Amino acid sequence: MMRDAALKLEQRKAELEAKEAELEAKEAHLTRRKNALKTHHRRLQQTTSRAKQRAKRLREQNKVLRTRNAVLKASSSHASALAEAGPLTAAQRRALVSGKRVRWSDKDVGTALGLRILSRRAYIYVKECMRIPLPSFTTLSEWTRDFRMTPGLMEPALAVLEATVTDLSDMDKLCVLAFDDVSLDGRVCYDQARDVILEASKMQLVMVRGLTAAWKQPIAYDFDTNMAPNTLNDIIFRLEKIGLKVMAAVSDMASPNESLWTKLGITSAFGDGPLRTWFSNPVDPLRYVLVIII
Repeated sequence: MMRDAALKLEQRKAELEAKEAELEAKEAHLTRRKNALKTHHRRLQQTTSRAKQRAKRLREQNKVLRTRNAVLKASSSHASALAEAGPLTAAQRRALVSGKRVRWSDKDVGTALGLRILSRRAYIYVKECMRIPLPSFTTLSEWTRDFRMTPGLMEPALAVLEATVTDLSDMDKLCVLAFDDVSLDGRVCYDQARDVILEASKMQLVMVRGLTAAWKQPIAYDFDTNMAPNTLNDIIFRLEKIGLKVMAAVSDMASPNESLWTKLGITSAFGDGPLRTWFSNPVDPLRYVLVIII
């Protein structure tokens, strides 16, 4: 009996040990599976985190793109409104639509310089607040630094005057042309900008100024020369062409000037013929240019 009981115990013990080994094997397998699942879970978390970060970047990029699109639409609408409301140059339209820097023409810079001459604060207001493209102050400075004032009509000065005239009223466009001689030191001098040697005893300066408005601008000069009818008519023609109305011409009683007025048919009250103090405007013969001798 005791032997049978011992055998049964041994068998039971062997069964329990086998069962325990099987359970340990299952536990080891489950542990490995758990660790694998944890690793996979971490990888999923990392993938999810990267996906969230990418989605966030895409949302931010989409927001930036929507903002840029809105700005472009606003700029396009602004450009169309400005084009309908008033004249814009081709360079200004390109700057409005593209939002990039453009190459300004001499006419663009001359027009902008006319506004700058009127008021620096107005220039900044138009450029910054009204968002109308205009050359920078550096561009204006570089452009004026390159002015070449050769004898005769000063084209850069005329360009600036033309830009300024556009903002004047009809009354303020009425102007007077004056010319006079200035004595010079007769010594020889060197013009480095033009690379020429100058020697003159006098300079004739031509000035135009407002008849009713307080503005004036030198527009022509020459050395050792007298005013001629053709030269005077050419200057009046150019001034009329940019929108001014020349009402009178003023000079002193120097002999060359008296000869000029005689050629234009001007007579005085002290002469034998009828009094005539005007000559026909070369642009409109029905308008007269009054001659004033001082």
